[in-house]
Amino acid sequence: MPRTLAIILFILLTAPVAAHAIGRAAYFVGVPLWDKMLKDDLKDRYDPDTHILHNPDDDKHP
Repeated sequence: MPRTLAIILFILLTAPVAAHAIGRAAYFVGVPLWDKMLKDDLKDRYDPDTHILHNPDDDKHP
């Protein structure tokens, strides 16, 4: 029983991180977004040529 709970807890804790990593990697390699996507937050921040993600907060601090 404790082993089963440990496995369930592990999956619950790691699934969001894995989903984020897979989604970010898919975006960076150019997988097209869903047709009904309303907003692309990374569109103006990611440079596909250099693979650099620009932080908008960098412009606020000299």
